[in-house]
Amino acid sequence: MIDSGKVPARLLEYLATDEPRELLFPLLETLEEASTTHQRHSDTIGAKLEAARRDLLDLGMRNPLLNYRLLRSRGAWLQGHSLQDLIK
Repeated sequence: MIDSGKVPARLLEYLATDEPRELLFPLLETLEEASTTHQRHSDTIGAKLEAARRDLLDLGMRNPLLNYRLLRSRGAWLQGHSLQDLIK
């Protein structure tokens, strides 16, 4: 937490006093452990969301967006013209 540049509120004020700094070491260790645990849980949640997204994505043959066949009843073939000519 302190390595990332984020200093807990009022910590700098406490360090400016004459109080023993050894009292802060257990607190800092606890904060570092909490930060590490939070990061691990964030990574786990991100991995689970990514797996769920992949499961929801239908890559099978039933997906009409990926497996489109042009049928005569659904479309028409254009011959002799380019796409640029049709757009103009």
